[in-house]
Amino acid sequence: FLYTSALHNVLEVSEADFDGCTQDKVIGMHPVGPTIIPLTKGGNHYFFCGIGTHCDQGLKLSITVGKASAATGPDDDGAPDTSPPADASNSSSAPMLHYFAGVLGLILLPLLFV
Repeated sequence: FLYTSALHNVLEVSEADFDGCTQDKVIGMHPVGPTIIPLTKGGNHYFFCGIGTHCDQGLKLSITVGKASAATGPDDDGAPDTSPPADASNSSSAPMLHYFAGVLGLILLPLLFV
């Protein structure tokens, strides 16, 4: 997350806090930017700026991390896979695209408050 310290922060919160822009169950607080948060666990992760009414104004981001898949399956016989490529909507690059779109939004949104 790229942001100006003292003007913004990044809070990782519960889904309930995310939905209501409240800070009842803060999971992590990051007051100094830039902030890198490794997303190592699958599931939903919720972030917002906890300064003033920034969250209420939309400075928030939810990210869904999929479960890691095994490199080989139980029916893997070592032969090359001849199945057609997966649909682009199911591609593993789709979550990355959403991540970068969210990060871009977090970078550009503070410019509205300058």
